[in-house]
Amino acid sequence: MQVFKKQLSRRTLLRGLGTAVALPLLDANLSTGGHSGNGYAWMMHAAAVWEVTRDRSRALGLLRDARAHDGRDLVGEFQRFAAFRDVKDDPEFLQAIARSAAS
Repeated sequence: MQVFKKQLSRRTLLRGLGTAVALPLLDANLSTGGHSGNGYAWMMHAAAVWEVTRDRSRALGLLRDARAHDGRDLVGEFQRFAAFRDVKDDPEFLQAIARSAAS
């Protein structure tokens, strides 16, 4: 339940403040270990990075971290993020987030 509340809070943060304002907060959270073992939080951070900066290597790195911190295959979640709509079928992005890529 606590994980759900954290995810809900992050979603609210992204929607309420806007991604450009939320990105520095997500960066600060990451620098203090705030994403912990929650792969979805890493993916939301990657979405904010991609939407605001279009920094491909940084977004891909955060997606790889999402995969490393979550036992689920997050491809479906990734493809539903509006921020990733232009790269939802990009092989490099899919490889970064797909559970099978870790094998």
